[in-house]
Amino acid sequence: MQRRNITPGSTFSTESEGLLIRTLECSKCRSFDSAFISKEELAALVEDKDLEIGSVIINHRDHDRIVYFLIDGSYLGDSIVEFEMSDPGKPSNSSRSRRSFFSRIRKSLFNILFGKQLVISITGSSQAGKTTLARYLATGKPLRLQDETSLPTLGKSMREIKIGRSTITLLDLGGQRDFWNLWQEAVSNSTFIIHVIDGSRVRDEEQIEALRHISTLSRSEKSNGIILINKLDLYLTKECNEFLRKQDIESIAQQLGLHFPVLEVSLLEGIAYVGSGKDIEEKILADHLNNMLKQL
Repeated sequence: MQRRNITPGSTFSTESEGLLIRTLECSKCRSFDSAFISKEELAALVEDKDLEIGSVIINHRDHDRIVYFLIDGSYLGDSIVEFEMSDPGKPSNSSRSRRSFFSRIRKSLFNILFGKQLVISITGSSQAGKTTLARYLATGKPLRLQDETSLPTLGKSMREIKIGRSTITLLDLGGQRDFWNLWQEAVSNSTFIIHVIDGSRVRDEEQIEALRHISTLSRSEKSNGIILINKLDLYLTKECNEFLRKQDIESIAQQLGLHFPVLEVSLLEGIAYVGSGKDIEEKILADHLNNMLKQL
């Protein structure tokens, strides 16, 4: 997906043929924007992307607006990227450097979601990383770049990711045992389940009970999903000596009749650890989740 940075008020030469993309108002600052896409840029877009979908980044004072369009100039929608301010009127360099990471995730999500409406339930016991995962999917920021402090979800929290004509609804479900009775309704209305386990809590029986509970629900609803074992970074950096590894959870899930794939991750870094032993590789977590969503 081709991207181009634009500042509001910029003037564009119209001598060569191209498209003038006109948008609806920005959901954050209520401004109206337009962007001129030259003939050369359109040619590169067609060459680079089979979907023939492009985007431009319009720079506002404390946020960026990523505008998506079709090759015929049709406006599809937009996403807002907020960042910290270091000096009045100037975005911080550290926040700017994060935009490429964010844009990559948005690009990947857009390719998958084009025209789709998905509902994803995020389950797991308390403090496993469910809310952190929901924020990561909604903003593209791993935990180390998130500004909010995670508090236990009471009941159910809902977030929406809207890109063009597509929507992901994220249901962040409370992990305390008292809220497990809410999981059934959410799961029955979901397209996909992501069950999160804190791998550093090796002897936490409640996590196994939560896995057993989602196993029962997923079988009755014939649901698709994945199990994420979070916090592998703690084990790799020797901050914890014991860890629930992939083979451990796969064995338990098999006994429970749960056939979700298992992935070791670090929500702190937004990384999926693929492979085993010396052959383990670090991949962007969003890429792996996107590959699964492609099949839905």
